[in-house]
Amino acid sequence: MTKGEDPQRFRWRELLDAVTRGHDELDPHPGGPAIQNLDVPNIRSWEPGRVRADWEVPAGLTNLRGELFGGYFGVLADVVLSFVVMTVVEETERFKTNDLEISYFRPALLGTITFEAEVVNRSRSLVHAETRIVRKDGKLLAKANASFSIVRAS
Repeated sequence: MTKGEDPQRFRWRELLDAVTRGHDELDPHPGGPAIQNLDVPNIRSWEPGRVRADWEVPAGLTNLRGELFGGYFGVLADVVLSFVVMTVVEETERFKTNDLEISYFRPALLGTITFEAEVVNRSRSLVHAETRIVRKDGKLLAKANASFSIVRAS
């Protein structure tokens, strides 16, 4: 946020555009220090209610079998689902994750995985969203669903 800017507003679409370009120009980062330090997916494209993002599975987050540590799917899903929520909230709204459910189908190995996220429903106080996580050949690795509370900035 720049000097003189309304602290009750946040430029969600500008953040999505910045992340799509591969960097975050907005300060402070809306996800806080944790998001700045985590290896999170890169947005490939977004439109209202939809986000596509890619992520390279790093060797440092795999188990002894060379599979992505399952708990990290939770981090990735929460971030991507937050991105898709940003496409439908107003500048005067904030949001937080209420719940997150993940179903695992196949392990993620080294290589690129893709997140296809969409808003399922937006009401006045909640957003429900889901993401499919697929590998290059289109096979489904996991699916995550979440709900987010919408809070107006005070």
